[in-house]
Amino acid sequence: MPTTKQKWEAAVARAETALAPWQEGMGARLTDMEKWLNKRYKPMTEQKVEEMMTSEVIIDDNWTEEDERELQEAWLTHPTRLYIVQQTKTAEGYRQIAQSCQLITRMYRCPPQKIISRDNGFRYQGRDSATMSGPFRMQLEKVALHPFFKYRVSHLVIAIG
Repeated sequence: MPTTKQKWEAAVARAETALAPWQEGMGARLTDMEKWLNKRYKPMTEQKVEEMMTSEVIIDDNWTEEDERELQEAWLTHPTRLYIVQQTKTAEGYRQIAQSCQLITRMYRCPPQKIISRDNGFRYQGRDSATMSGPFRMQLEKVALHPFFKYRVSHLVIAIG
């Protein structure tokens, strides 16, 4: 009787065999996808991306300038920030993260950091800040780019949630 691990390995092998023909023609499909993307979703200007990424800090009774200063100082040594810096040290790591962020931002008109955020009820492994690790980035990209969600943030959030 095969073990659970053996069953899993057999299932993975079957999936890889089934995907092989599809992966062989990937280059042509990526070119077609890029043409479709350029036709349907025009590139975003740097100004538009900057507007989406920046948000005004609201100083009031609930959040003071001192709170904001402490947060900014804590961020400099936060493990998530240090991980992101480490991940993007290589040109390839940075390129992959940037490419995913650009693609999702372009399709949804919203950066992934705002899609997967407390605003939508999400937390990263119990933390409030995002870590775009390789596995997380790849899974998010696969899900987000599926046409079922019609590139609407609300549809994607419901599906992920």
